[in-house]
Amino acid sequence: MSNITNDKYVMDVCKMGQGNACCRYLVMGKGWECAKETSMKELLDRRVSQMTAKGDNCKGFETENYDITKEE
Repeated sequence: MSNITNDKYVMDVCKMGQGNACCRYLVMGKGWECAKETSMKELLDRRVSQMTAKGDNCKGFETENYDITKEE
């Protein structure tokens, strides 16, 4: 599982705390982690209708090319 140490990524891409827009693959383990590229993905996809976080916001933290210096 990918450990996400970039708080800007968690807020801008994963949309932590933003209800339905929050990525359903954002999980807490040893800090924020991305479960999209793990065996948990299938379970999270099946249960998305029961979850508040419904987003699928990127390709997965391991493969995402995110520029933390960009301004919006």
